[in-house]
Amino acid sequence: FKLMKSLKHKTIIIGGGIIGLSTLWFLTNYANEKDIILLEKNTVGSGCSEKAAGMLTPINEIEFDEVSIVNAGIQSLNLYAQWKKDAPFIPISNKKGSYEIALTEDDKSYLKRRFEFQKKYGFNVQWIENVSEKLAIPINPNVKSAIFAPEETQLDAQKFLKLLKQNLNNFVKEKHSLVSFQQQKNKIKGQIKNEITEELINFETENLILATGVYNKPEWNLPVKIIPVRGQIVGVKQIPQIFDMKENIIRIFSKELGKGYIVGKENRIILGTTSEMKGFQEITTVGGIFNILRRSFFTFPGIDELPIIKTNAGLRPATKSFLPVIDKIPGTNIIIANGFYRHGFLLAPLAAQTIMELLANKPRNPLVESWKI
Repeated sequence: FKLMKSLKHKTIIIGGGIIGLSTLWFLTNYANEKDIILLEKNTVGSGCSEKAAGMLTPINEIEFDEVSIVNAGIQSLNLYAQWKKDAPFIPISNKKGSYEIALTEDDKSYLKRRFEFQKKYGFNVQWIENVSEKLAIPINPNVKSAIFAPEETQLDAQKFLKLLKQNLNNFVKEKHSLVSFQQQKNKIKGQIKNEITEELINFETENLILATGVYNKPEWNLPVKIIPVRGQIVGVKQIPQIFDMKENIIRIFSKELGKGYIVGKENRIILGTTSEMKGFQEITTVGGIFNILRRSFFTFPGIDELPIIKTNAGLRPATKSFLPVIDKIPGTNIIIANGFYRHGFLLAPLAAQTIMELLANKPRNPLVESWKI
């Protein structure tokens, strides 16, 4: 392509993960914004988003201190239904429902408390005692109980990123990174870098959206600190004759083996995950992969015959409060959209809608009132 000496657009999005891409889709399709570009320093969808399991499970992911995130997640899940009508390519599974299981009787008491907590807040959940019959998968016979959330589902995260990129290709420029920026009256000016030629390019925009995940530069002096939380995963081949997950979503709770998940896709199964604060070490480790495989094997012993396709690690962006941030830096038109931790795909449409409303100076959705700087 032709190298540019300067770049001017009304709106510039930095970051080609699920939040940046979703925002781009909403602004181009719902706000009819055509003077816009998304810049990604590597390739679109190659960061943390690429390693996601794609679970749209707000209720069964709940922790006792995360009610606000659950309600936001439920609304975002509803937004997906409308989004899919407008964008039929979104690869949401037709199979509904997720399971949270307890591996032992000791774990069952904890799971029961979670169930009562979920019912207290009016969430749509059911207590299941015949898990093996419900799943029709050879599960560990010690697993007797589960919480079933019938409205939850999933999408194929990797396929979704590719399809979003294809549909937004005219508004995307890869191998371009943000170097510096500064608000100057009603314009934001700065420099970006062509990562291939290493050429610096001046830019000017009215609105700058930073959906950069963990990759903020210290010299930007942003008012929000993002903490990298490493998550490791294992991908195994789905072989229906040996072991068929049927696109089921299984979340595991075990006091002894830790928390994890097993998510069936069309042609593979994703096993996860770890949650490690190890700085910017985006690597898989013997201990992390061992714990994921051990937990998965104790849940579904038949999984041991499946070939491993890939192991991977990503850095989830978290804030100190573990709540997302979508807000303008005071006195500027620079929006920070970050800190989505393990909820990026779930919250993507709500995040995109919130950014669209923020740019239009519309009232803030009460569910995201706490997502401020």
